[in-house]
Amino acid sequence: MFYNDKIVIIKDIESKIIMFRLINQNIIKYTFYNTGNLDEESIVGEKVHMDFDVSIDKENTIFVLYQDMSFNLILTVLKEDQIENIKLTKEAIPETYNLNIIVKDDSMHIFYCISLTKNSNIYRIYHHYYNGNCWNTNIVDEINSGAVLNPFKIVECDKGLIIAYHDKQENNNVYLNFFNIINKKWGKKLKIVDSNQGLLYLDMLLKDNKLHIVYCQYDENLVVKYERFIINDKIIKDISEILSNEEGIMYPTLVYYEDKLWAVWLEYENIMSRYSKDNGTTWSPIYLWEDSRQKKIVRYKYIDKSSYNEDILNYSFGSIKPHVEFIGFGNIEDAIEVPLKKKISSSDILNSCKEIKKEIQEIYDRLDLLEKNIDISLQQDGVKELRLLKDKVNQIEEFLIRRTRGFYLKDINR
Repeated sequence: MFYNDKIVIIKDIESKIIMFRLINQNIIKYTFYNTGNLDEESIVGEKVHMDFDVSIDKENTIFVLYQDMSFNLILTVLKEDQIENIKLTKEAIPETYNLNIIVKDDSMHIFYCISLTKNSNIYRIYHHYYNGNCWNTNIVDEINSGAVLNPFKIVECDKGLIIAYHDKQENNNVYLNFFNIINKKWGKKLKIVDSNQGLLYLDMLLKDNKLHIVYCQYDENLVVKYERFIINDKIIKDISEILSNEEGIMYPTLVYYEDKLWAVWLEYENIMSRYSKDNGTTWSPIYLWEDSRQKKIVRYKYIDKSSYNEDILNYSFGSIKPHVEFIGFGNIEDAIEVPLKKKISSSDILNSCKEIKKEIQEIYDRLDLLEKNIDISLQQDGVKELRLLKDKVNQIEEFLIRRTRGFYLKDINR
């Protein structure tokens, strides 16, 4: 069963597992040492309005960000056994959504969006960064959320930060922008998705010079859409592919683990995934993870500062009791292969009808030829072949009626 709780898990420099969870307006901190058992539990945030986020720096200092019930932004700093609460706002600010905190190098970055007017679909994305002396504020963009405010996604790169976010104009769009950590400026936004279909969710992963994005696209139901972009002097889309069947899908997530790129998603109460060995060019079959049917599953943010490796795991599905375990990638021995259903469109059906009609016409042509050339002495054998051909025509026409399911076909009987 899936639980939509906000959970952040950090593996710190000392390899301790520290979990943060919002329960009854309190942020609870759980500490697990190498034994895997719970050793400490404490409250590090109180009277939390709705959302929070956590990050950690290279000195092993943890930062917890949330908006309290007075609508102030609060930053809680956890350093060794000391706790410091800092009120970042001089006065109350509007309700915040999509709170994000990132510590890159020696700079702290805070992102969120607020509604510009009450009951409005127009939101403003804010970015604050701390340079060691003071806070600086940028407006990333103003967006139209449409019916649903989707999350935005931020990833680190060598020279700064990349943000991807939804914006509904005439069509449903996804934009990309880059913050240069050197000159402290945002670039010009780039539209990377332009769709007349509904879009939900968003995740992004950067590996080498390839930017991978997944989101849900709504047709008759939801599907997982994958797109890959090559980042050099220009950003070029080179792959766009649907990875899932049309089902009740939520939270598509990207993971890079043991030289494989994984796309993982929640489908009803099941965790499903596919992997690519060549950075998204080709994909494995769909796998259903049987463990997800019996366990209590959550989706959590994950930060690993214990050691450097090639794996990229920003978010993951998994269980938290009795142990923290990932689900949806890795060893597929406990997963079941699921077929990818080919969607039959109306154009596919019409093309099939044309082929069948062509075959029927060829049979009639053979009948004409047979009737013209039949010899009286072979009339009996010719009649037999004629009957066989007519039986075949009848069988094909019956199949055609079943296949078209109501499509109009011009009568070709003579």
